[in-house]
Amino acid sequence: MAKKKLTLEDVLVPKEEIPYEVPENWCWSNINSISERFTDGDWILSSNFDDNGNVRVLQLADIGIGRFIDKSNRFLNESTFNELGCTEIYTGDLLISRMAEPIGRSMIVPKLNHKLVTAVDVSILTPNEKIVKKEYLNYLFNSNYFRESCEKLARGTTRLRITRKNLGLIPIPLPPVSEQERIVNRIEGLFEKIDKASELIDEARRDFEKRRAAILERAFCGELTNTWREENGIGFSLEMKEFKDIATVKSNLVKPQEYMNYPHIAPDNIEKKTGRLLEYRTVEEDNVKSAKHKFYPSQILYSKIRPYLSKVVIVDFEGLCSADMYPIETELETKYLYWYMLSQKFLDYASNCGSRSVLPKINQKELGKIPVPVVTREEQKEVVKIIDKLIEAEKSVEQISDVSEYTDIIKKSILAKAFRGELS
Repeated sequence: MAKKKLTLEDVLVPKEEIPYEVPENWCWSNINSISERFTDGDWILSSNFDDNGNVRVLQLADIGIGRFIDKSNRFLNESTFNELGCTEIYTGDLLISRMAEPIGRSMIVPKLNHKLVTAVDVSILTPNEKIVKKEYLNYLFNSNYFRESCEKLARGTTRLRITRKNLGLIPIPLPPVSEQERIVNRIEGLFEKIDKASELIDEARRDFEKRRAAILERAFCGELTNTWREENGIGFSLEMKEFKDIATVKSNLVKPQEYMNYPHIAPDNIEKKTGRLLEYRTVEEDNVKSAKHKFYPSQILYSKIRPYLSKVVIVDFEGLCSADMYPIETELETKYLYWYMLSQKFLDYASNCGSRSVLPKINQKELGKIPVPVVTREEQKEVVKIIDKLIEAEKSVEQISDVSEYTDIIKKSILAKAFRGELS
């Protein structure tokens, strides 16, 4: 018997199930109605893998947001493929993750030099391209609308999972094929411009980081203040002292229950290598139970774990900090020591303390041995003044860099407009 030709009427969903209004020449459908094949991957155990096999297993880790990541490297042999009755997937198929994170993300299977299968928590979709283009679906599946729809239908306490049955019922906005192609071309053009802008921003950030490192290197060898000394008739005087001789770790463990409304600072609240304090919460909000150090204004907070991340900040308020941090006071100009602790020279010392391997943590004894270049009090102030001025001049680059954090939001906004028929 000849297979019935699929018409537009066959793919319509009931009016009461329509999530939002779309242009008059669009309709609403679902995966079940527009697919030639819609099934799940196979139940494959780790014991089934064979490093010498020729059947590639595409796993959840390989599915990026709209793209193939190529993260796993798992194979089956032909015999296991046949014994398990695996479903082969092909170039151009869509793979949809039925598990977080994020749930519902998809990719188009690229051309790979192997027979391909996928895991059981992945749905395989071969769309009817007379009705819907795979590129259009791939962008749709990675939009906020589709992801939120998946989350509403998902279940799970530790990790969300959606069944293929529910996945197949999610309403899909479906314009004519020619309009789908126009939307895809428009999205790709806009995304290309955004990605190019992001590359330029990243390049500017890298240049900024290099210039900042160069500024700090010059600051602590006397080069940055050469002109100042000449103008003031001052000779160069620099003495190397150990950290313990110019600074003190002010350990002050207290019970958090007595400071519930105080700010709580942990290493994660400090941006690496910039000295910038990020958003933080109170002791109560972080549900702190164990003892923490109480710190005071003008102290330096330094993370002793993973010292290679260079997490250091000056605070201007009282609070509690993680026991994995050192509250530090110094006889030097506080900001002079702070800038030095952000320098590559200090970072190199702190990261390995003379050993050949990178340390996971630096203890007080090791910290105390780090050499610190000490100049006169007047020159310390001048060093700080010049660094602050130069870094401030670079702030515009740093602010531009912050824009890159919004590129994902911009892309999501483009997709939202695209699937409402509002992308001109």
